[in-house]
Amino acid sequence: MAMLRVHLMQNGFGYSDPAMEEALYETTILRQFAGLGLERIPDETTFLNFRRLLEKHELAAGVLAVINGYLGDRGLSLRQLAISCSASTRKLHISIRDNSYIQQATSSV
Repeated sequence: MAMLRVHLMQNGFGYSDPAMEEALYETTILRQFAGLGLERIPDETTFLNFRRLLEKHELAAGVLAVINGYLGDRGLSLRQLAISCSASTRKLHISIRDNSYIQQATSSV
């Protein structure tokens, strides 16, 4: 599940494999969203291998279809990600943009 979350963040934010690895080391909220600790950060080769595995088994489009199906039931689609964290409440806010507004999902981290 962590690699899928990392893959979605990488695509949503447009990070290269090395940039994603660096962002996970430097940004606590990204690690928390992925469910990773500093001792478990995958390296850039792992991101590449995971992406190739998705491509080899033609799973990437299916995963996106499932996510957009879930969001579509709520009038949304996954187009752009924005993640912020409130340190005082320890809440993670994920904004999913559609053509008309921003929907925010909040969860405890």
